Amino acid sequence: MKISILGLNDDAAFFLKRSSILNKNKQLDFFAFDDRKIQNKFKKDFPNLSAPWNLNDVLESSEILLNFSALKSLPSSISIIEENKLNCPIIDFSPIKKYSIKIFNQSSLSNKNIIHAMSPGRVEFSNNQEIIKLPIVLNNNIQTDFNEKTNLFFKRLKISLKFMDEIEHDEILRSNYYLPNILFFLLAKKMDEKSKIISNTLGSVLLNNMRDLVNVNINDDLLKDYVYDDLNGLMNLFSQEMKEIFVENNKLDNSYLLNSKQAANLLDPNISVPKSKDTIMSLFFGTRFTRLVSGWSKIDKSND
Repeated sequence: MKISILGLNDDAAFFLKRSSILNKNKQLDFFAFDDRKIQNKFKKDFPNLSAPWNLNDVLESSEILLNFSALKSLPSSISIIEENKLNCPIIDFSPIKKYSIKIFNQSSLSNKNIIHAMSPGRVEFSNNQEIIKLPIVLNNNIQTDFNEKTNLFFKRLKISLKFMDEIEHDEILRSNYYLPNILFFLLAKKMDEKSKIISNTLGSVLLNNMRDLVNVNINDDLLKDYVYDDLNGLMNLFSQEMKEIFVENNKLDNSYLLNSKQAANLLDPNISVPKSKDTIMSLFFGTRFTRLVSGWSKIDKSND
């Protein structure tokens, strides 16, 4: 079975690893397209992946397409699929279904061919589990047809399906991936600042442990997945969520929380966002990354 992939990230790594662990590499042929450097890295890490230069070689005769492209790239990815007239099932792993489902519905692609699945890389599903329960978004507005090919794909990888609506899906991604990483960033930064008043090594063990809890990929994910332009009030909402989580029972006082005035002073689009875990911690508050991060505290529960 030929599996085509658009975009290589932790989600792609999850499926490539699972195929190898379950000895399914002879039954599942993975072909991926992405930036050439990313392709070369994944080919080195995963011998079961083919990454040809030509996009047509990736998509031709595809039996299932896995879309791992970032949300900002989703319209372009859909255009590629439309231009190549793919008629195979598409499993989309976009992290914000409220946005991605709307974009797919506006395209010429058949809704019956599209499966809206949760990102296994972001919520860190364990490949050590014999059976993986993969959340799938399904409601009255989605007409997904789970045909023989998709059922066989999931069966070979020992994946069962759990159905939910898009609001529940997006809240799980927020509470289990984005917010925890953001909160650890904020707390580690504040701890680092206050510790240095006394000593550069004060609380260093706890600070390092806190940094280790942060998924370094949160940096790129937030930058690539942020799609909303309206930022009014988002920092206040984010601060309120921090208060609800940490100020209760006097665990923290309000001095540990950002306010809107502080946030406005920190939005500097001219500073590049560092990639490494160490430097990204020290520069977190000084980049436009703060602005992008703040948007993830808002969940749109409207029905439109």
